[in-house]
Amino acid sequence: MTFSLDELAFGNSSYFLSGPERDYFFYCDNNGKWLWREKNSAGWVEHGELPRQGTQLCAVLDRQGSPHLIIYEKGIFFHLMAEQDLFTESEFYLEDSKICSHFLLGCDADNHMHLLYLALDSKDSRWWLLHHRRTARGWEEPRVIDFGGGNAVNYGDIAIDSKNTLHLLYRIKEHEQTSLYYRHFNPVAQSWSKALPLATGSEISFPAITVDGEQNIHTLWSSGDQSGYRLHYRAMIKGGWPTGGWKPAAAISPVLEHRVFPFFGLHGQDLIMAWLDHNNVTFFRYRKHSWEKAAPLVIEGAQPVRHCSAAAPGGLFPLWILAKDGVPLPLEPDPAVDTGPTENLEPQFYRLQQVSEALVNRASSLSMAKSRLEQALEEKRREMTWISQQNKRNLQALQQSLKEKDSELQQLEEKFKATITELKQKMEQTRKKWDEERKRYLNDLLEHKKERRQFDLMLKEKENTIARLNLRIREQEQVIKQLSAENEAITEQLNQKSWNFKKLLEKILHNKP
Repeated sequence: MTFSLDELAFGNSSYFLSGPERDYFFYCDNNGKWLWREKNSAGWVEHGELPRQGTQLCAVLDRQGSPHLIIYEKGIFFHLMAEQDLFTESEFYLEDSKICSHFLLGCDADNHMHLLYLALDSKDSRWWLLHHRRTARGWEEPRVIDFGGGNAVNYGDIAIDSKNTLHLLYRIKEHEQTSLYYRHFNPVAQSWSKALPLATGSEISFPAITVDGEQNIHTLWSSGDQSGYRLHYRAMIKGGWPTGGWKPAAAISPVLEHRVFPFFGLHGQDLIMAWLDHNNVTFFRYRKHSWEKAAPLVIEGAQPVRHCSAAAPGGLFPLWILAKDGVPLPLEPDPAVDTGPTENLEPQFYRLQQVSEALVNRASSLSMAKSRLEQALEEKRREMTWISQQNKRNLQALQQSLKEKDSELQQLEEKFKATITELKQKMEQTRKKWDEERKRYLNDLLEHKKERRQFDLMLKEKENTIARLNLRIREQEQVIKQLSAENEAITEQLNQKSWNFKKLLEKILHNKP
């Protein structure tokens, strides 16, 4: 049967986390229950169901090699952190109005978590790509990366480089057209870049992205048309023009009859691309800026899982690998393996080896479980003794503290009484002072009223005097007018007499009769 990972089943994929001291495997059984197992120096130990169940799960390691799980159940986001065999759980977000799926989880070099997922609102036919970030202060509110109309399945893949930049490659389906976009999150500016279109087509799916040690970005996706399906590759090479920048997209697989899910990422020093068809694994290796087809492998019963290794440089994010019976398989061909003569016996020897290893690990796990139980019982006994002694010391300290608090309370009561007495005295002094001020103010008010009555009388007298003077002025003006008229009459008479005298004088001077 040809393997084709359903787009809506990403939340049910298994996770294999490789830490510096322990390995962890989280998987979903046939009943939909999330289980986990742990591998230490003694081998694998089955722990059964996780303490929290949900419809979606994603996992990643931090820089110390501790696993972190995000579980989504009924609109609630749970964050689980593992410390040896125990999980601590906390709720950090509630989204009950949307359907969330296609979870992606990564960790940068500063130990900041990045959670991306698709949120669908079937009622309003809207979709959102959202981003949560967890710093030392806790989980932040979600950032909207992109959104649009229509209940579309728009999902992507992430990668984190050594500079803590988060890279995202995602698809957007609109009507019959599907587009592929690239964005990156700047941790300094704390913002997402604008969307850069990389490809368009009628059927684009399974976007994958990774970053190599030289900060070059590599992207891969599956594209289909009437002729069939092919895997396309496009890279962004660091540097300036003409060698740097985004290179044109190139098809690196032959035409396939059906859609396949690619495994893509850095494995060791090589960039590997592969896909599973029946029991055949087809490989391509990227060398010297070109893809080379490698020898295929035949693996029975392999399943895809997400793998995260603490030994990876830069940021940590899960890559797809193949696993068989919960054991990861190398995602690269081994040219030293000769599959010709032993091809029919290899599966049996491999299965026998797996069964033997499982039996040995089971016996070892039982022995270790017994030792841990005995050790835990002894620790509980010591803990109970220590708690009893600690309680006695705490009781004595509490009694001594109560005595000290009683003494402090008495002192506070005495200070309170003294303060009340002082306040009463000050209030009495203030009342007397205000009474004196009130009396003085009333006396001043009476004096001002008397002065005002005196001023009113003086004002009336002045007004009467002014009236008499005005009357006198009018009388004087009448007298002045009469005197002016009399003066004019006298002046006219004088002028007449002066003229007659002048005439007489002329007659005398000229001897005229």
